[in-house]
Amino acid sequence: FAAEKIPRPIQWRESPKGQHIELGISENNLFLLLAALGLAGDQEGQRLLPIGTLYDPFVCRGLDAFIYAVYSGARFILVATPSGVSLAPEGGAHQSSITASIGIETPGLDYFEPPFAKEVEWILLDALNTLRAPGPGLGVYLRLSTVPIDQRLFPGKRPGLREEVLGGGYRIVDWRGAAEYEPEENVVSVFAMGAIVPEALAASEALRARGIL
Repeated sequence: FAAEKIPRPIQWRESPKGQHIELGISENNLFLLLAALGLAGDQEGQRLLPIGTLYDPFVCRGLDAFIYAVYSGARFILVATPSGVSLAPEGGAHQSSITASIGIETPGLDYFEPPFAKEVEWILLDALNTLRAPGPGLGVYLRLSTVPIDQRLFPGKRPGLREEVLGGGYRIVDWRGAAEYEPEENVVSVFAMGAIVPEALAASEALRARGIL
């Protein structure tokens, strides 16, 4: 592409500051590599910041090596897209319907499914800072979506919001200060993550219109 002067959306440049490794369709090898790179600080004395990306429906293809990487204490970041059934036209084989369960249930793994770009920024920066620490640590799994989401739905600069995001949960809609708020009578809590957050907010508004907070 470079020789023919064809524009590319991603411009890779060799540098002492980083390296890109392309493994193709080989999820098992990807997780074995993340394990090795994530343990380099303890085994080789050189701390690395490995970030692996793959097609989320195919996490299961390398699940044995993925669990091995986590259980070994390797420090790495896994970014997988798309979440859920947003690839419906491609058929059932391309739907990541169980990977959320893998992320939540695997010990030694921090799992996030953020719908907003600011959340992704905070989570990535915190994870990269954690990767720099000595000793074995946690893997971080970011399950993202290709569905366009209105970023104006994000609560903004509320005090303590960053800590709540990193802690795994926060309130977008909070009716606790409303005069008609009666927890035992007319209150329903709606929990959501990832691409369906806008739908959950729409459901909250529909309930509000019926007198349910």
